[in-house]
Amino acid sequence: MHGIYASLWTIASPEHLPHASHYFWQQASVPWWQKIQIHKPRWGRLWNKKLAYQWKMPYGSNLQPPSSETYPICHTCQDGASHMLAGCKHSTFTEMYINRHNLAVQLIQKAVAEGEQGGKLMYMDAGKLEDLPSEVLGNRPPLWLNPPNMAQTTWDKLRPDLLLTPDQQTCSNPTSCPPIHIVEVGYCSDTNHLVKYAKKGNQHKTLAQALKDQGYKVIYSFVTLGTTGNLFMYLLRHAWLC
Repeated sequence: MHGIYASLWTIASPEHLPHASHYFWQQASVPWWQKIQIHKPRWGRLWNKKLAYQWKMPYGSNLQPPSSETYPICHTCQDGASHMLAGCKHSTFTEMYINRHNLAVQLIQKAVAEGEQGGKLMYMDAGKLEDLPSEVLGNRPPLWLNPPNMAQTTWDKLRPDLLLTPDQQTCSNPTSCPPIHIVEVGYCSDTNHLVKYAKKGNQHKTLAQALKDQGYKVIYSFVTLGTTGNLFMYLLRHAWLC
């Protein structure tokens, strides 16, 4: 196979979890049209203004080919699947991106709650506070972990997607406290997750360092998810999540 998409998938495929990344094909609950819609952006065939411009074909209600590749909603960037699925700054998409992210975090939290780490205290910043599951204690780290040299207003801004802590009574001595887990989740390109992976790895360095400076052990896990369903091999290192 030739072409840019074939080349990108050939290079990226060793990084993918093969069965999990394509599991939707086996799901009877997913209608065929939806499977095809998932498959199209993977291979650059999700219909958009850029393709219409390049192929000189009608687009939308206009019987003439478009005069540019500009995305018709934000009018600032080149149209394309990547822009639609993860890159558009228009308010129409912002809420969708947030809801997608929150749902992914909620699914991870549910798996963690049912697994070996389910006995730990949980804090989750994904969705409205009043809608959090009963086992989630809040949407920001507890004040008892706040270092004395950090203002509470600063501490309140350090809100990872998911935080797992032991009970305060077991952490009277931070050096003997069981590990504290920080989990951050983000969506990215299916063929290049490294940029998002690096960004998520830096997002909560301040929180992680503040805990380490007090003597706590910290495990920081950053989870990247492909916008069309790909999961990446490095996730096997985070098997503790479930």
